[in-house]
Amino acid sequence: MDGFGEPRVHVSRSAAGNVTLRADWSFRDDMFGEPSATRAAFTHIDSRDLINVRRHLPSRTDGDWSVSAYGKNVTDERC
Repeated sequence: MDGFGEPRVHVSRSAAGNVTLRADWSFRDDMFGEPSATRAAFTHIDSRDLINVRRHLPSRTDGDWSVSAYGKNVTDERC
């Protein structure tokens, strides 16, 4: 089973302009696969949740610049 979601929040701040906060989540159920080049070695791969986050701040005045910060796999899930 696979699943995903992507909530977004737009926050209007008078001093700093608009801020966009985004998080995306994906889920993969446990499965058997081939994580190596050896075809005969089917391995059990545990289920996992992956969470990525992003914060975006565009310039408030002219729109010529923006600042973003992105975190990938913020819970450090291993497969």
